[in-house]
Amino acid sequence: MSNKIKIMPLLLIVLFLLFPYESVSASPLIDLKIGENGDLSSSVDIFIIVTLLSFLPALIISLTVYIKIVMVLSLTRQALGTMTSPPNIVITGISLILTLFIMMPIINVINEVAYQPYKAKEITFMDGLEKASVPLKEFMVNNADEGHIEMFAKVAEVEITTKESVPFLVASAANVTTQVTEALGLAAVLMIAFVVIDLIIGTILMLLGMFMLPPQMISLPVKIIVFLAAGGFEMIFEILINGVVI
Repeated sequence: MSNKIKIMPLLLIVLFLLFPYESVSASPLIDLKIGENGDLSSSVDIFIIVTLLSFLPALIISLTVYIKIVMVLSLTRQALGTMTSPPNIVITGISLILTLFIMMPIINVINEVAYQPYKAKEITFMDGLEKASVPLKEFMVNNADEGHIEMFAKVAEVEITTKESVPFLVASAANVTTQVTEALGLAAVLMIAFVVIDLIIGTILMLLGMFMLPPQMISLPVKIIVFLAAGGFEMIFEILINGVVI
C-alpha cells in the first residue's frame, strides 16, 4: 500500500510533463463560432431564418388557402357520417397538395423576384422578405372580402385608399376570416344535400314499419354512393380551385 502511495506523485509529475497546462489552454477543444468567420451579422441572419422556419406551418395556414380547403374536406366527412374515414392525415395531405397546386403561380413569382436575387447575393435577406411580401399580399387582398378588409382596417385605425395601401397584417387577417366564412358556407350547402338523403331514408323506413332499424345504417352507404356517383370530390376540388383569384 505504501509503495502505491509513493508512486502516485511520480505519475502526476509525468502527466504534467507530457501535457503541460499552457498547451491545453492555447488550443481550446471547443470553439463556438456561428456564421461566416464568426461574423455577428451572419449569426443574426441564421437566427432569423431558423425562427421563420419554426413559424412555417402557421404561415402556410394564414397566408394561403389551406384553411378553406381543410375545413371543407373535414365538414364534408362529417356530413357523410364516416366518422374518421378518411383519417385526418389524409385530409391534411390532400389540403397541402391542393394548396401547393393553387399557390404555385405565387410561389414562382416569389422565387423569381425574391429568392433567386437573394441566392445570387444581389439583395439582402430583409430586402428579399419585402419583395416576397408584395405578391403574397396582392394574393390575399384579391381573395379577401372587402367588408373584412374594411373592418380590420377600422380596428387597426388605418386608412385604405387602394389595394396597395392595405397593410400586410390587415390583408392576412381578412384573408383568414374570408376563408373561414366561405368554407362554412360551402360546407353548409353540402350538408343540406346529405340531410335530405337522411330525411328520405328515415321516412321510407318509417313507412315500412322498420322503427328499430337505425336510419344511419342505411343512409351511410346511400350517401357514399350518391356522393361518388355525382363526382363529389371532383366537384369540390373544382369549386375550391376556381374560387381562388390568382
